[in-house]
Amino acid sequence: MSSLYSRDVAPDVVLRIDDLDFDSIFDTLLSDADVKKLIRTLPGIQKPDQLPRILRMDGITESKIGFVSCLGTNAVLAERIISAFHHYNSENIRLIVFICDSKEVAWWKHNSQRPVKSKSSGNRSNAANLIQHLEMLNWAKMPLAVYSIENREATDEFQKFNYPY
Repeated sequence: MSSLYSRDVAPDVVLRIDDLDFDSIFDTLLSDADVKKLIRTLPGIQKPDQLPRILRMDGITESKIGFVSCLGTNAVLAERIISAFHHYNSENIRLIVFICDSKEVAWWKHNSQRPVKSKSSGNRSNAANLIQHLEMLNWAKMPLAVYSIENREATDEFQKFNYPY
């Protein structure tokens, strides 16, 4: 259960990303550190050299597809976008795959333990926010994909709270 958004990516590359079977890898609620570790277990992923946080890249394939987790706050999105553009312009990657929570998962992570739930996701980043940021930067051309981690429980609870009828 997931979704993949792509921009300027060849169809055969989208199929290769789909072949990684993210649904079985990201099948539960995860932290940013968990996703980073899981990215590094994907077949053909090389661990990049240690870099400053602003230039973080979680893994790169031999064919120069970069992967980075965007779980956390919305401030993380800006850092990951900067990192992706840096690596793309430095020709370290030819495509970036951002891995994010869906808006439902971000909401559930913020609200699941709260006695009184709110409409807010507490500034948690999500795929919709990342795509919105990237669309605002329409001058910055780079092939990219956004993988949205989804979860049945989070989606059901989000729907029940936001659309109770």
